[in-house]
Amino acid sequence: MSDKIEQKNSDSELNSESQEKSQESKSSRKRKAYSIEKKLEAVDYANKYSKSSASKKFGVGRTQIINWVNQEEKLRQEQ
Repeated sequence: MSDKIEQKNSDSELNSESQEKSQESKSSRKRKAYSIEKKLEAVDYANKYSKSSASKKFGVGRTQIINWVNQEEKLRQEQ
């Protein structure tokens, strides 16, 4: 009987530890701000080569490069 109780306790401890770790990894991700110049540099590179290569070169997700390409006109006006 005590073995079953110990097993349940250790299972619940493992579950709570894994939940804490998953919450830590989600909240520990840092957000980064990019200057307009850096965004336009990435946009120019993406237009010349590809969005995937720009993503790798600038260390930004491909979706973010696509967003910046779509915002290109607005970014150039703000420059």
